Amino acid sequence: MQIVRFRLERATCFGVLEGAAVVECSGTPWSALRRGRRRHALRQVVLLSPVLPSKIVAVGLNHREHAAALGRAVPAEPLIFLKPVTAMIGLDDPIVAPPACGRLECEAELAVVMKRRCRNVAPARARDYVLGYTALNDVTARDIQVRDGDWTRATYASARAGSVLGALLIAWGLLQVFGGQLFGLWLALIGWFVLTAAAAERTVAAGKRLTGRTVRDLMTTPPAVAPSWWSVANFLAQADSTLVRSAVVPLVDFDGSPRSLLTMRDLQRVAPDDRDTTRLRDAARSRVPVLVLDPDTPASDVVLPLRARGGVAVVVEDARVVGTLSSVDVTAAMMLAGLTDRAEGPHPAGPSSTGVTEPAAGAGLTSNH
Repeated sequence: MQIVRFRLERATCFGVLEGAAVVECSGTPWSALRRGRRRHALRQVVLLSPVLPSKIVAVGLNHREHAAALGRAVPAEPLIFLKPVTAMIGLDDPIVAPPACGRLECEAELAVVMKRRCRNVAPARARDYVLGYTALNDVTARDIQVRDGDWTRATYASARAGSVLGALLIAWGLLQVFGGQLFGLWLALIGWFVLTAAAAERTVAAGKRLTGRTVRDLMTTPPAVAPSWWSVANFLAQADSTLVRSAVVPLVDFDGSPRSLLTMRDLQRVAPDDRDTTRLRDAARSRVPVLVLDPDTPASDVVLPLRARGGVAVVVEDARVVGTLSSVDVTAAMMLAGLTDRAEGPHPAGPSSTGVTEPAAGAGLTSNH
């Protein structure tokens, strides 16, 4: 069965391709896809990218001939990187080359569409999590890739474009709502999704600069944590310490285990007369659980979780808090890594899929079922 996503007039639907016709379906391939009675000639519909993924995980140098052409050895471990979802376009959509590009290359790729979220899946069960397969045209500005050597730059640039698109959709949608068109709410919602996805892609792309470094390399020691049983007055008395200068402070219990996060706004809510009797654990109102990290965790893996969990984490080793890691620590390390990369000059050519221009998705999704 070949599943397609198409647009007919203003409606976007999933359907099943049968010869020169598309059978319209209700639902989605991830829930309950039901065949309908309406059939449309293929020439009457606009085929879109078959899916709108939350992320595009790419594998570089995964076939010997291409690695040899680039003068690279096939890596012992998969060379994995990410592409922004804003780089996905549909069948027959134009591919716009950057003005600086003099060598644009296309590569036919097999794309695997996942059925549901998974992690640490045994090879024997991998097919259980695959919905189907589709064709992907992966386009690379090869001369820019060779000169630059920084694959992340392309992802970052595409994500910036996605941010602009998301902001424009939100603005357009709000104008439609103010003009009495409730359809504008959908435009604003789509814009918010694109804007959020692009921001996450930028964060992940920048975090790739930390490859090879661990949390231990970036964390602050000794740990900037506060005992949860302290009074607010006692905490504020440490005015010359790094604790009070931090916007968010992790609290620990008697046994040293992380308890919650304390913000400066929490402290502002405590009246001056109550500071002697109010404990920090009672003042903390944050409902975000404390992010606990192992010191040997790759630094690039914590960029997004750190952002989503209050911007600060505690590092625990052998049941003991040995350090803290903040968004400021990570941002500084990424900026320093970027400056170092530029100073060292171009690197050897990276993986076969840089994503400087937009990859065109295949027309249909071939299902496992």
